Amino acid sequence: RRSYGLYADLENQVSDELLLGGAFRYEDYSSFGDTNDFKLKAMYQVNENVSLRASTSTGFRAPTQGQVNVVNTQTTLVDGQLTQAQTLPGFKLGAGQLQPEESTSFALGIVATLGDVEITADWFNIEVDDRIALTSNAAPTDAQRIAMGAAGVPNPELIGEVNYFTNDFNTETSGLDIVATYGTDLWDGSTEFSAAYNYTDTEVSDQGNVTSDSKVKRLEEGLPNHRATFTMDQNWENVSAFVRANYFGEYYAVHADWFGNDADSAMTFDMEVTYSLNDS
Repeated sequence: RRSYGLYADLENQVSDELLLGGAFRYEDYSSFGDTNDFKLKAMYQVNENVSLRASTSTGFRAPTQGQVNVVNTQTTLVDGQLTQAQTLPGFKLGAGQLQPEESTSFALGIVATLGDVEITADWFNIEVDDRIALTSNAAPTDAQRIAMGAAGVPNPELIGEVNYFTNDFNTETSGLDIVATYGTDLWDGSTEFSAAYNYTDTEVSDQGNVTSDSKVKRLEEGLPNHRATFTMDQNWENVSAFVRANYFGEYYAVHADWFGNDADSAMTFDMEVTYSLNDS
């Protein structure tokens, strides 16, 4: 694969209150063609303590070389019979080349200083189209066998089942990030408290033809919607330490030996102490 790219970025402080910026990206891939993407952003200082920010952008993720070119043959049992099952590039089955996954994102945020407390809050929305999925095994059609022969696949008449990567489903992810920090002096040292909260929700907006219901459930529920941390960071001349509490909300857990269970919310704790012996 060969790709060429061009990037341009421009930012200007239009006034004391308003910052504007934009970026453009062009890339050309030998495997699927070219793509154009952009980003626009703005930040407005309402007063000394509050500023607003917003951005919108498009993006893409090129299919990996493994997804584009994978060839894997396994001998498996189907209805009690030994069968050759093969994973092939889609273009060797007449399905055409994989296309990039494409995204559109929006974000709105506020930055505020309330005395010694600094707060940021950002809402985001990300839509990803044409996400790549692996089809289920199925007996090749006559057209697929002809395409396999034309692509140089040896003995296509002996292949009992085939699957391939294809652009199949769309997702929409939205959420909220909130971070608050507070600095003070305690116990003859400097202290910083920080709290962070994230809410993220993902929905499969178009399931496609090959994406299974179980995969949709993992995509939508496989990570906690709610995540939070609270940290206390203490520093003296030679000693620094922190304690952090982590909160994870409920989620749909899938493991090799534990499939399809709802995991309860949980708390974990981290602690670290660092001592500097000398300047070196």
